[in-house]
Amino acid sequence: MDFTTFCSDSSPFYEPDHERSDRISLAAPTSWRSAPGLAWTGVFPAGVRRRTHGWKIHLSLCPEAYEEALRLAAEICFRADVAFKYVPSVLGLIARNAKNADRSASGKAVTIYPTSDDQLDSLAEELHAALRSFEGPYILSDVRFRAGPVHFRYGGFEPLYVERGGRRVAARPDANGMLVEDVRGPRFDEPAGVHVPDCVAEAIADYRRSPTDNPLLDFRSIEPLQFSNAGGVYLAAGEDGKLTVLKEARRSAGVDANGRSARQRLQTEHRNLQVLDGTGIAPEPLRLFGVLEHAFLEMEFLGGQTLSARTVAELPELRARGHRGAVAATYADASTEIARGLFEAVELAHNCGVVVGDLHPSNVMLSPALRVRLIDLEDHREPHERGRSPFNALGYRAPDGLDAAASDWYAFTRTVASMFDPSFARELLAPHHWQSTLERVREQGTAELAELLAEGEARAGGARGRRAFAVQGVEVSTIETSGLAPALRRGIRQSRRPGASRRFPGDPRGTEGFARMSCAFGLAGVLLAQLRLGEVPEPADLDFLAGAAQGTDRIGAFDGLSGAAYVLAAAGRTEEAHELLERVRLLAPASDDCSLATGLSGAALALRALDAEFACELQDIVLGRVSSGSATIALDASPGLLGGWTGIALTLALSPDSARSASADEAARRALGRDCDQIRRSSAGTIGLRETDGDRVFPYLANGTAGVLLTLTTMRRRGLVGEHDALWTRNIDRLVESCAGGVQVFDGLFHGSAGLLLALRSAIGLHPEVGELVVSLHERLARRSFSWRGEVHMAGDGCLRLSSDLATGSAGVLLSLPTTPDPLAWIPARTAPENHTTEGR
Repeated sequence: MDFTTFCSDSSPFYEPDHERSDRISLAAPTSWRSAPGLAWTGVFPAGVRRRTHGWKIHLSLCPEAYEEALRLAAEICFRADVAFKYVPSVLGLIARNAKNADRSASGKAVTIYPTSDDQLDSLAEELHAALRSFEGPYILSDVRFRAGPVHFRYGGFEPLYVERGGRRVAARPDANGMLVEDVRGPRFDEPAGVHVPDCVAEAIADYRRSPTDNPLLDFRSIEPLQFSNAGGVYLAAGEDGKLTVLKEARRSAGVDANGRSARQRLQTEHRNLQVLDGTGIAPEPLRLFGVLEHAFLEMEFLGGQTLSARTVAELPELRARGHRGAVAATYADASTEIARGLFEAVELAHNCGVVVGDLHPSNVMLSPALRVRLIDLEDHREPHERGRSPFNALGYRAPDGLDAAASDWYAFTRTVASMFDPSFARELLAPHHWQSTLERVREQGTAELAELLAEGEARAGGARGRRAFAVQGVEVSTIETSGLAPALRRGIRQSRRPGASRRFPGDPRGTEGFARMSCAFGLAGVLLAQLRLGEVPEPADLDFLAGAAQGTDRIGAFDGLSGAAYVLAAAGRTEEAHELLERVRLLAPASDDCSLATGLSGAALALRALDAEFACELQDIVLGRVSSGSATIALDASPGLLGGWTGIALTLALSPDSARSASADEAARRALGRDCDQIRRSSAGTIGLRETDGDRVFPYLANGTAGVLLTLTTMRRRGLVGEHDALWTRNIDRLVESCAGGVQVFDGLFHGSAGLLLALRSAIGLHPEVGELVVSLHERLARRSFSWRGEVHMAGDGCLRLSSDLATGSAGVLLSLPTTPDPLAWIPARTAPENHTTEGR
C-alpha cells in the first residue's frame, strides 16, 4: 500500500482524499447515476442491466491529456447507454502509472462494460477512431487493440467473490456457470471456452505475432530479479555464459514526480553510465535497444549485495542478544569504510556532472570487499540545478529548495544513518527525531563516521526547507513510562471525530468499506480497547457501529461481523449484537476460511459469549477441516497467529471446559507444532517465523514468533502443554529470544514492538528472562510516542502519520502495556473469566 497517498498537509493522521479539489466531474445525462469512490467513480444508466461478466474495455491514458480523452470516451458511452467507471482525478491517474504502482492495473484510466459482444465490437471501433492519437502504457493484464489506448480483458462486471485457500478473491462465472477466480495478473491470459468477439480476436492475433528483430533472442537465459510498474530487472546469460543485467522500461509507465516515463529515465541512465564509465563507481553500460514497446539497457553484472541487505544481515541489534557486543566494533569499522566509499562515490559523480538522485541503501551495491558502486542513476539534472527531485524514496528525499548536489548529500546522511537506525525516517512525522538518530550513530559508530556525517550535513546546507509528506505540529513525546497508558487513553479520546465515517483515524486500510468499522483498523477495535479499560464508549459510536455493521458479508473477528457483534455485546447492546450473529449464522456455512483473523476460528471465539452452541458448531467445522486436511494449504500459506495454524491452536486452547476434549487438545498441539516447525534463525542470528515465499523471518504477533509464544504460554496455563513437554522445552527459549530484538521499525500490535511486548508479558512467571525484557520494551514504546496538541499518540505503520486503531496504533499499544492485566484482551472474545488475570501466575 502507498501510504503517501493518505498523507495530507493538514492532518497528522492518515486521511483519504475524497475531498481533493482536482476531482473530475462529468456532465452525465439526467437519467444516469454516479457512484463516486476513492479509486474510481462509476457512471451508469438507470434501468440498463449490466452483465455479470464478459469482455470489458479498458482505456489506457496518460495524465497530460486525460481530461480531454475522458470526456470524448464518456460522450461515446453516454450515446451507447453503456456503464463505465473512471479514475476521478489526474493525480489519481499519475499515482496509477507511477513506478511503484500495481503493474497489472497500470494505465487503466477507464473501464467500460458492454452489454453484448456486438456492442463491444462497435464501441471498440468508435473509441479507437476517437482516441487513437492518445498514448497510454500497455495494460499488462490485457490485450491491446491496434496500438491505441483500447484494451480488452475477460472478467467480472459485478462484484462477485469466491473463497480460495482461505482468501476472499474476485470471481466470475466460467463457461459452465461456476464461480472461478477472476485472475488479474501482469500478463494476458486468454480464457478457455468463451466466445471471442471480432475485435478481440484481431487484438489477440497481433499479440501472438513475434517481432522480426528481437535482440532478446541473443541470450541463452533471462531470469527476473525484480519487477516494478516501470518494468523489470533481469539477470541475463549470453551464449558464452557471461552474466549481464537487463533493465526494462515500459512505454508511458513508471512515471516519476516530474512526469518522466520509465523509457525517458532509462535513456538518461544510459547517458549517465557512459559519463561515469571507467570511474569504477557504477556498472559499465553495454547497449541500449528496443523490443516492441519496451526499451532495454544492458549493463555490467556487479554481484555482491545492497547496503540495505547488508544492514538487515549484520546490524548488531538484529542479532541474538548474546552476540551483539562481540560484533558491534567490527560492524562500526566496516560501516565507516562503506560511508567513506559512498562519500567518495557521490563526490566523484558530481565532479563528472552526474547527479545520483535516487540515493538510498537499496541503490548502493557492495562487493565482498565493501567496494561501493551506485545503481539506478536515472536523474537528468545537473549538480547545480535546482528544482523538484523526481524521486520519492521516503526518508531520503531532501527538503524543497536545495540544488541537486545538496539533495544528494542530504540523502547521503540518511543512507549512512540507516546503517544504525532503520527507523530514522520517523523524522518526517516529528523532525526532532533526527537528533536522536544522530546520537545513536555517534554512540555506536566511529569518530570518522561522525565526521563524514557532519561533512555531509554541511554540504547539504542545513536543509531547513519543507519535507515531502511531512506534517506540522507533531513532536517527539517526553512522556514517562508510568504515564504512557493514561496519556494514550487521553490521546485516543482526542482523536475522536463525531459524525465522521472514521470515528478514530487509523491505518489507510481502514478508510473504506467495512474496514472503517472493523476490530483491526476501524471503530470496533478502539471501542474494544475502551471497554477493556473500563471506559464507557460514546452511545453515538455504538449506534454507528451497529448500523454500519449490517453492510458486509465478512464474518471475521478482526475484519467483520463476529468482532463487531462481540464489541456490541460487551457494551450491553445485546439485541443489535444478536442481529449480527444471525447474519454470521447465514454466511458461515459458505466460508472455507478457518483463520483467527478473518475466518471461522475467530468467529467461534468471538461468538461464544452470544451463542455457545453455535460457537461450538463453528469450532467443530474447523476441527473437521483440520483433520481432513482441507484447510492445510491455506493455513500453511499464512503461518502465524492471525492467518495460520497458531490461530487454530489458540482457538482450541481457549475453548470452555465444557467443550474441551482429548482430541481437540491434541489437535491444538499439532497445529501449534506445525507453525513451530517454521521457526528459523536468519543469517544475522534473528529468530522468527519463516514466510512461505521468501527467506525473511518475522517475530511479529500477527505472522511471527510473538504470536506463537503467546499461544504456547496460553496452552501451558490451560494445561494443554506441560513444563517437560517437548513442544515447550524445544521452543520456549528461542521464542522468548525472538521477541527480544532491539530494532523494530513499527510500534503497533500486529507488526511492531507492542505485539512483542504483549507476547513477553504472557510468559511472565513461566520464563526467567521476560521481566527485564518487558520493562525494556515498555520504555521503548514510551520513547517512541509522539505529542500532538498536548496529548500522546503512536505512529501507525509506515511511520508517516499517527494512528488510533487496534492493529497499528494507540489502541493496540495501550492493550499491550502491563496496565492491561490480560495479555489476550486485544482479541474480541471472552478469553478469561471475569476478574481473572493470567499474568504473574
